[in-house]
Amino acid sequence: MARRIVSLTDEEIEFIKVLALEHPEEYSRVRKLVDKLNGSQQRITRASAKGKGRSFQQWVCRWVSELLGVPYVQSDDSCEIHSREMGQHGSDIVLRGEARKRFPFDIECKAVKGMSLQAAVDQAEANAADCRWGCVFYKQTNQKPLVIFSLETFGKVCKRLLGREEDK
Repeated sequence: MARRIVSLTDEEIEFIKVLALEHPEEYSRVRKLVDKLNGSQQRITRASAKGKGRSFQQWVCRWVSELLGVPYVQSDDSCEIHSREMGQHGSDIVLRGEARKRFPFDIECKAVKGMSLQAAVDQAEANAADCRWGCVFYKQTNQKPLVIFSLETFGKVCKRLLGREEDK
């Protein structure tokens, strides 16, 4: 389907909105059109999306660095905390040495508008190394970052915090 650019006056846009209300059977189709006319359907470019993800990964690295008191320098490939390059296999945040010993989570970062939570948690758990817990750091624009993990992982964390290590 070809994309075309159409210029409409404010009156024409308002007319289309009124038509949308008068034809509820076509609501979803017309709603998409109205959203486009309102400019809410702007898509982020692939490069911008990758840049947004990279920035969030580096923010998470700084957060873990401050939490643990371990230096983070992204330009130093041997740094104990490092943001993995986009598109590479494994957890998004690479932890080595003391940072890895003290922080038992392998982190998957998601800076997206919407996602499948289950798929993100599954990915984090699949990328987690043996004896480590997979978690997702999730950030939506203008919202506080969240940390998400499965109920099973949450139970293991609670057992460790309560001094009741999980059965081997």
